[in-house]
Amino acid sequence: LLRLLPWALAGLLVGSAILRFIPLDDTRTMNIIIGVIVIGLAIFSFIKKRLDPESIPSGTKAAACYGILLGTTTQLANAAGPVSALYLLAMKLPKEKYMGTGAWFFLIVNWIKVPIFAIEGRVTWESVKLDLLMLPIIVGITYEFNRYVGRHSNFLCRFLRRPGMWMQNFTTFEPDDSMIEVAILALKEVL
Repeated sequence: LLRLLPWALAGLLVGSAILRFIPLDDTRTMNIIIGVIVIGLAIFSFIKKRLDPESIPSGTKAAACYGILLGTTTQLANAAGPVSALYLLAMKLPKEKYMGTGAWFFLIVNWIKVPIFAIEGRVTWESVKLDLLMLPIIVGITYEFNRYVGRHSNFLCRFLRRPGMWMQNFTTFEPDDSMIEVAILALKEVL
């Protein structure tokens, strides 16, 4: 974690530098950048799935590459999960440490991003006040919803749980070839 963090911070700065050159109203360029990141991460995941964990580079130079890529992708598209997964696999951590390290790492990186976002104007006092005002409402509704559908097994509750389970499956499984194909077609459409 300590070997990766300084490079991730450098990646955050790279991501911020890229964002400085994109006008706020230029959604086409951001769509292209995010499309490239999604395709790159899908390819990354595809490669990771086929690699022997012993063959994944894990030295200091690899940490620098992973860190900069991780910081840049999280700053531009909040999508650094596959990069961190590959790095943590290369570290050959046991499952419990793997999960905990990833969680702590993203907690630290996301807290570091807050002042950067504030400097860039992506987080304002007005947005923070609104977020804090809405937080108890969102947390309360989410808690009660999850508690209710978790305790009941009727058709309606199974139906209401389905989108959350789909999202969980989407975020925890590697993309297959058809997903990569869709990402490539989406990027071609944007270009």
